[in-house]
Amino acid sequence: MVEVNTNKETNQLPSLHSIRLLDGMVYTGDQQNEVVATWLNNESSFRSIPYFYVIKEFERQYKVKIISENVNTEKLFTGRFAHNNMILALESITIPQNIRYQINEDRRVILSSAID
Repeated sequence: MVEVNTNKETNQLPSLHSIRLLDGMVYTGDQQNEVVATWLNNESSFRSIPYFYVIKEFERQYKVKIISENVNTEKLFTGRFAHNNMILALESITIPQNIRYQINEDRRVILSSAID
């Protein structure tokens, strides 16, 4: 059993269960297939999460600003990205969504739909 404290409550999680905090709401999940939590491997992992949460986490991990142009950020995303290689991480979150990216000199990342 693991105890997880959020701003408002304390949750007891059985082994291999998950907890997710989105917009101040706490969600607990059933047993996960992954034995090791991805954060222990320096990765962020998502399962059926709106893409804008993926963008927020990417911005937090890489300290960049992402601008979405003609990208459906409500579309659900399942996947992961590593915290140690920004280009590989960008490809991990854009290729599956059919999204192009461009990095400006000021470390702003512009996402655009690959469908013209």
